[in-house]
Amino acid sequence: MRKELVAVTRSVSDYRPSKLHRCLLFGAFAQDNHDVIHGFSCEWEPAAAASLGVCRVWRRHVVSLSYPSLLEVLRQTPRFLAQLVIVASCGVSAAAQAADRAHSSVLIYTDSDHVQVISPKVSGSKEVGAATTHASVAFDFITAASVDLVTAASPRGFSETRTQVDAGSSYDLGAGMGADASYHLSQEPDFLTHSVHVSGNRSLLARMATLQLRYVYSHSDIGRHGDATFARTRQTHDADVAWTHILSPTAAADVGYNLSIVDGFQANPYRFVRLYASNAGAHDTAVTERTPDLRYRHAAMLRLRTRVRPGLFAHGEYRIYTDTWGMIAHTLTARAALQLGSNAWTLTAEARGHTQSAVTFYRQRYVTFPNAPDLRTADKELGSMWTALGGMHIEWSPRVNSAQTLSFSAGADLLHMRYLDYAFLAARTAVLATVSATWEP
Repeated sequence: MRKELVAVTRSVSDYRPSKLHRCLLFGAFAQDNHDVIHGFSCEWEPAAAASLGVCRVWRRHVVSLSYPSLLEVLRQTPRFLAQLVIVASCGVSAAAQAADRAHSSVLIYTDSDHVQVISPKVSGSKEVGAATTHASVAFDFITAASVDLVTAASPRGFSETRTQVDAGSSYDLGAGMGADASYHLSQEPDFLTHSVHVSGNRSLLARMATLQLRYVYSHSDIGRHGDATFARTRQTHDADVAWTHILSPTAAADVGYNLSIVDGFQANPYRFVRLYASNAGAHDTAVTERTPDLRYRHAAMLRLRTRVRPGLFAHGEYRIYTDTWGMIAHTLTARAALQLGSNAWTLTAEARGHTQSAVTFYRQRYVTFPNAPDLRTADKELGSMWTALGGMHIEWSPRVNSAQTLSFSAGADLLHMRYLDYAFLAARTAVLATVSATWEP
């Protein structure tokens, strides 16, 4: 696939948390859910956009909804809760546009709270007629000795490996319509998730707009290490609608809404909540965490992407999130991409800020001893907090020949998380480094 024009935005993926509340890498590895938000890169030629409304959307980071890579989680920040799936496919299926490609990447995360993660991934897609088959496999190698573990039953460090696999096919149905179906598996020693994803899109208004619908069903089996009798389940239903509109030959806007219904065990089987007899002194006892079994999540997003001038592209986005647990969150993202050297090099800078309120039952200290409240949590990601992220990424895409492209990318992000009402940790600073390579024959 030829790149006529590179990235209105470099869309580093937007994500949701995966497992291990005891690691709580910002919700990363939080045993909340394994659903992930797709990121997208929109590559378009202004002249073509003006006449045809064709916005060629790639899944440059082909990460499916139940495959939460570390990068995805960190990018999402606790608006990880905003499980908004916006694939801005202007006129054609996003997955179908991937065509034949192979991709590999390695992500490395380390933070000031003694958490390290190495996450290699390989993915590929193959076009067969009107269908494109895609698959990926990834591993997260996690080592943690975080202060979060002081709220666990056995407060000591741990190492763990998560395996994630996804496979599916997308279809070009013609007449401006596309569809995608896929299956996803995420497996850890004490957590197993299966999910099925279906989506469709349709071009409208003479290909100047695209409507996308998506539904995801996930089933999770939750265990507890060392306790063969502990077995819990959780089901998640996600429905998303997105509308993309080409505003001019150099600008496009996206708006979307997500409804997520989570039903089942949503606490952390390893986390204990401390109870106090007074506001001073040590805790008197600790009890297991307990959260509601049902949670409705709502998220809405508005995004604007534009070409400022030849070779310079800008992206602005606002997200708002709320749920039936009482949390309200706001996220602002700004991103700019600059093409250099006859478009062979692309330099991207990004900044993101997030703020959220606490859920209604979160307390820094539960001064209720000897009684335990019906709902209780020691999850700092359910408390008030704010985060700030900034990063730089560079991509080199030499043209092998008229029909083949080989690209390499590398980047680093600095992430700061401030917990406003968590007794054991005031802040956390993390560095995330990524390298990747992509081949498109």
